[in-house]
Amino acid sequence: MADIAHAAEGVRPLKSRSRKAASQLKAVARETADTARGDAEGLIDSLRDQIGALAAGIEHFAEERYDQARATAGSVADAGSIVAARAGRQTLATANAIRRDPLPVLVAVGVISLLLALFMGTMRRR
Repeated sequence: MADIAHAAEGVRPLKSRSRKAASQLKAVARETADTARGDAEGLIDSLRDQIGALAAGIEHFAEERYDQARATAGSVADAGSIVAARAGRQTLATANAIRRDPLPVLVAVGVISLLLALFMGTMRRR
């Protein structure tokens, strides 16, 4: 029995050192976790700021493109109305010319009809 008691005396200091080491390891693990949490929070904050800046940049870019598109659409609408007005005036002038003298139109229609007939006849022979 004395041998067992003597052997247990050597284990007690080892047990005490193991508890101290475990306690220190636990403290280091907590400190590391706190540091990692702080680092992660810092990275998340930085990422949030970068995403906010990126979103603002995209919004600014989209606004510029929208303004350009609106200006271009306005220019196209203005040009379209000018072209439509010119086409209307030209159509009116042509209609007046046909009313005054329909002979040139009849000749043009006849020539086009003859050319079509010639072309269609040539196509049938092939």
